[in-house]
Amino acid sequence: ISVTGVQTCALPIYGIGVTGVNWQVRIMELKAGDSSGSLAESDIIEAINYAANNGADVINASYGGYAYSQSEYDAINYARVKGVLFVAAAGNDTNDNDLAPMYPASYNLDNIISVAASDQDDQFASFSNYGASTVDVVAPGNHTLSTTPIYYFPLGYDTWEGTSMASPHVAGLAVLLMDYYWAFDIYQIRDTILTFVDKLPQFDGYVASDGRVNAWWAIS
Repeated sequence: ISVTGVQTCALPIYGIGVTGVNWQVRIMELKAGDSSGSLAESDIIEAINYAANNGADVINASYGGYAYSQSEYDAINYARVKGVLFVAAAGNDTNDNDLAPMYPASYNLDNIISVAASDQDDQFASFSNYGASTVDVVAPGNHTLSTTPIYYFPLGYDTWEGTSMASPHVAGLAVLLMDYYWAFDIYQIRDTILTFVDKLPQFDGYVASDGRVNAWWAIS
């Protein structure tokens, strides 16, 4: 995988590594940011449209901002029409998204799942945005082991935190459910993810489902 011209390590080194939620999946990796990590709206829209037009089932959106974009809304709505589930990070500013919406997570579209983060102790992550009506569910997003460019970390792995780590857990679960419940549409997949959660008091009032995703329960 090439990220801004630097090869990243996707294979275990010295017997260590990471494994995803779904082991049998094809990933369409689309680069919408520049080398500094900045994303232009036109590039985001182009990437969403490309994914929707080329067979993507789920889009993971680990980015966001507080400016509403009708063009971005229209692109995600186009993905909805094409049968694509859109999983979005809720943000890392300890912000109430009900009061100050974070986009794309807060667009009022029923193909979006907005994801907050929990920590390694199954508590609501201190940095995570929240929203009792506009953020849907919690997923692990603290001290998450992931691959990195080799120049950044000698073994090609490091731990990261953020709702950008939580959102891919939900995207992976969505594809896992699509494989298992092959006749379900994206709305049934979304409802399954948000219904079969671990409802814990520490998440009550922070997200609409009051819970953290539970892949085993959703499959069962």
